[in-house]
This record gives sequence, C-alpha cells and structure tokens, in this order.
Amino acid sequence: MAKAAIPTLGSHIPRRPHGLGQRLAAGLLRWHGWRVDAPPDLPKLVVCGVPHTSNWDGYYAMVTVLALRLRISIMIKQSMMNSPLRPLLRWVGFFGIDRSAPGGVVESTAQLMQEAQAFWFCIAPEGTRHGAKDLKSGFYRIAVAANTPISMACINYQTRHIRFTEPLQPSGDWEADRRRLLELVGSDLPPRNPHRLSAAMQEAQALSQEGSKAA
Repeated sequence: MAKAAIPTLGSHIPRRPHGLGQRLAAGLLRWHGWRVDAPPDLPKLVVCGVPHTSNWDGYYAMVTVLALRLRISIMIKQSMMNSPLRPLLRWVGFFGIDRSAPGGVVESTAQLMQEAQAFWFCIAPEGTRHGAKDLKSGFYRIAVAANTPISMACINYQTRHIRFTEPLQPSGDWEADRRRLLELVGSDLPPRNPHRLSAAMQEAQALSQEGSKAA
C-alpha cells in the first residue's frame, strides 16, 4: 500500500526537482494512509480542489503537491509578494497579481499561462470552507481565455483518496461545462466537515444519483 501512495507521473506535467521536501511529504502521505491517483499528463491545466470544508484540505493538498513534486501556481495579491516571505512564497508556487492592472485578474493570469511552456494554475473554486452557494466562475474564465483544460482534484476523507477528474476542455458555455464538471466530481467526495458542504458539491452528489438511477 505504501508504494502505491505515490503515483508515477507523465512526462508533460511540470515538476519540481527531487529534494528533502519531496521525501518528507511522501513519508507523510504514507503515514497518514492517503492514496493519490496520477493527475492528467498535460503541461498546462487549471486544477480545482474540491470540496473545501476545512483548513486540513490545504494541508493535504500541499503535502500531495510536494510528494508528487508538482510545480503549481497559486494566485495571491501582489502586495504579499513584496513581503520578506517572497522567496518562500515563490518556492511554494504563489504568484502575485495586481488586481487594479488593466485587463484584470482573468486576463493577467491567462496571459501567464499562454506565455509559459508549462503552467498549472490551482484554485479552490468554492472560495470558502463555510458552505459556499456556488462555484466562483473566475477559474473557468481563465481556462477559456488561456484555452486550457480543467480538472477537478477531489479529496475523499472517508477513503483517504485524492483523485483528478478527466480534463474538460472549456467550450465557453459556463452553464453546460459547470454541470459537466459537477458530474465528473460525482458523489465520491465525503468532506472533512459534511455540514459545510457547498451547494455545488451537494448538486454534484444529486447529479451522481440521477446518473445511477438512469443507468
């Protein structure tokens, strides 16, 4: 089981160098008993972590990122990148965005993705761990502008399993693609705090049940 905790990744996925952090994180994943599926073998991807109901989600996400040696990019305010923590933030994968700049956040992030040879943009689309009403559409607009596929990274606390859905190439139809993303998430996502499950993830569960009945 321990050997299966860390999957073999495809050659197109942006990677970090081997290091002590990777070995420590891999050991933590095994110690916690978590299993991670291999993510899509793509150089550019918008990755959405769901469901988000606890600060532990971020902990397991970061351990997974380090254990798999994934090179990811996470958006924060530009002012935070001007702090003494800048080297650490850059190492983790944070990048600063000036929200007042012409073009806005979506265009700025999409431009970064388009100009890079490999770029994984990661985000928690629910925006809060306290029962969000819906997914925020910013990630989708970035994916459309950058012509980049989307994959949902689903964390299951019951089975201690993290999986990535098959990539969805955005069509530009938010409502249709939103429904498809929720169908891909399905019902396999018991969160850390079920009472905080967002309305969108509850909808994903309902769509899964509808699919099961239809089958």
